[in-house]
Amino acid sequence: MKSQTCASQTAAHRTTAIEKHYIANYPKKLFIYKHNASKFWWVRYFVGNNAVRKSTRRLPCQGYKLKVEISG
Repeated sequence: MKSQTCASQTAAHRTTAIEKHYIANYPKKLFIYKHNASKFWWVRYFVGNNAVRKSTRRLPCQGYKLKVEISG
């Protein structure tokens, strides 16, 4: 019988955060992160009970000079 392995068992999914940074003076639910599927930083925050994930359209070499705008 052939042995089958699932790709998720051997490697992390391509959208799994490889680098994550929390924003100072904000709740831990707000953070920026980088993953293999994109060259840009991404931000995750909550609106009500729903998680919102958006690209910052900033490259890692642009560092932490990200302007975080959350409209309420």
